[in-house]
Amino acid sequence: MQQKLVEIGKTKGADGVIMKLSEEVAFTQQSGNVNVNKKTKKDNISTSSTTVDVMKKKITATFIKYE
Repeated sequence: MQQKLVEIGKTKGADGVIMKLSEEVAFTQQSGNVNVNKKTKKDNISTSSTTVDVMKKKITATFIKYE
């Protein structure tokens, strides 16, 4: 990506490129299970869940020109 931005900067006549990489949570995904065991006199209930943050990466490029 860096080389691609440098090439774009060259075609626009830029003398340099300032790049900033940032991440933000795009969305949160959650999944879970509930298990019931009725073989015993008491009901055994177990639960499990997983939460995952899906990240979105963003590159901001500023092309600079010296005067």
